[in-house]
Amino acid sequence: MNDRLRIAALALILSVLACSQASNAPSVAGGPPTRTPPPIPTRPQATPTAEGGTEAAGGAASPDNQTMAIVYGSARGDSLGIYYLSTNFNYIASQPLGDAIKAAVWPAPSPDSSKIAFVSLQSDLLINGIFLLNRADGSVTQLTHGDGAYPQFSPEGTRIAYTCNVNNLNDTSKADVCVMNADGSGSIDLTQGSKASNSYPHWTPDGHIVFMSNRGLPTNGLFSEIYIMNGDGTGVTQLTNDKKFYNANPAVSPDGSKIVFESNKEVAAGSELYVMNIDGTARIRITNDSLWNQNPVWAPDGQHIMYAADDGKGNIDLWQINPDGSSAFRLTHIFDEDGGLRLGHAYLPKPFVATTVRREDEADVTAKPPSGSSPVTNGVLFASNSFNCTDCMASGIYFVTFDGAQTSKLPNINGFFPAWAPQFQRFAFVQDGEIYLANADSSGVTKLTHGMREFTTLQWNQRGNQILATCQPYGQLDTCIVDANTGAIQNITENLTYGPGTGSPTWISDERILLGQVIMDATGVQVGSIGAVGKARYSPDGSQIAGIKSRQVVLADATGNVTKTLTTDASTKTYPIWSPDGTLLIYSQAPGDGKVYLYAIRADGANGPYKLAKQPIAAGPTTRPDILTVYFGYSWAP
Repeated sequence: MNDRLRIAALALILSVLACSQASNAPSVAGGPPTRTPPPIPTRPQATPTAEGGTEAAGGAASPDNQTMAIVYGSARGDSLGIYYLSTNFNYIASQPLGDAIKAAVWPAPSPDSSKIAFVSLQSDLLINGIFLLNRADGSVTQLTHGDGAYPQFSPEGTRIAYTCNVNNLNDTSKADVCVMNADGSGSIDLTQGSKASNSYPHWTPDGHIVFMSNRGLPTNGLFSEIYIMNGDGTGVTQLTNDKKFYNANPAVSPDGSKIVFESNKEVAAGSELYVMNIDGTARIRITNDSLWNQNPVWAPDGQHIMYAADDGKGNIDLWQINPDGSSAFRLTHIFDEDGGLRLGHAYLPKPFVATTVRREDEADVTAKPPSGSSPVTNGVLFASNSFNCTDCMASGIYFVTFDGAQTSKLPNINGFFPAWAPQFQRFAFVQDGEIYLANADSSGVTKLTHGMREFTTLQWNQRGNQILATCQPYGQLDTCIVDANTGAIQNITENLTYGPGTGSPTWISDERILLGQVIMDATGVQVGSIGAVGKARYSPDGSQIAGIKSRQVVLADATGNVTKTLTTDASTKTYPIWSPDGTLLIYSQAPGDGKVYLYAIRADGANGPYKLAKQPIAAGPTTRPDILTVYFGYSWAP
């Protein structure tokens, strides 16, 4: 998809998000959709406690020896990990997995809760494999290697169904449904004859498997239907038939009579939860909040359904609701991602007592950002990446003076996308997909975020308390706002959409953001638009836009009408960024020799462009495409 089509698609998506409150989609239980679920004044009925538990209703029990009834993946720690939630939802316990497991998601308990299957990830969401935890002794066994997601134990606990032929949590385009023995042996691909994506298996009590698939549907959109088949892959039967909609993530009730799933059939954005009979009949909608309601699962007694939902600010929390749609209640409250499509959650079939617990609403990680050193002047931070480029500067972050005469590599910092804070006493950068902060003198390096959101293209607001960034938690380019003091993340374009998205958001003011041609407020609601100028960024005084048009660096007025072309050569160019005083611009260009170079030019066009870095900063195209997507970041200091 070219840049023009991406921008047009994003404008449509954001306009839909902006008017989603006024959507004429059918509603249930009366009344129009609301942006955030209404508060529920009392806690829901807790799931049954394990024998011997000491937990009292209403949270009056001691913080020790709490009964755990829910297991879920969470980003609340320093990395993705597995946590348990108590029956009154007041306490959590973390599950140690040893130093070999760096990130764990999608916990799936065995029928007796003695074992937990889970997925181990690398920092870039690549899958290490499915692992099995024995809770009794804490031992961990690897069941699959470099493949496997969404594991689910069979009713008798001897087999595990899972999504196979997938090595990245965000890419199930070639996925199948596989079944293996609980020790990892005897894996069989049940849907290998299908050319479609088949994923998210869930067992029925009698050994059938419900799953989602896009077979027979267009591949250029987010479309899927719910199917059921025998445990050996035969007898595939389609249960939903809504054509171009997203019916997904089915889960079967404990008695085998019902299926709960998510769908976007009746909403303009996000997805709602539905319950239907096991044969696909008698569908009812049980949520009505215009949010992205994800990954519903049944309680062991069939009286509740747990799911994850976007809270309206791009934060994912666990919720519980009755099967008839009543008594929706928020279970987790930390401003980090809990459960959901990426991290997973499940009720424990047999709750157990945990002896070391803490309050659910207390943060696990408290960011301590560096306070800043002496401010820096007359310099630019930029990143270089020498991968596949022997002539490029070594990978890292560099400081260069305005005239390009003096260049030095920052010590003890390995990353990309550097961005000066407004007072130039510290800067942010990205390492392994997370945002870090450092003082201007490169000291005090501190990790600000955690949770594998895959951040890029950072920019501070003028108050210096927020960082705007491109993020990719679900494989598409989203826009995130990160609190520079706490690391809390708001994904303001997270609602369920399809397509690559549009990256490189930029502040217009502390209240307005430019994303492609779309102007939106800090909640993701569209409030305006500009003309078609690629990779646009407003000048410090807001009167002009620097951007790319027809491969050239151009200036435009505040509405996007081009007023001046600054360059004339045939190289492909991208990402012009203003100096703080509005007199200079940095940009990168690719002349077609397989490399990318860093240039600067005066905003009045005088004297022409000049190389800011003497060597190439990255590998680039061997042609001159209309759009250059290679970018690792640069940022001015006054």
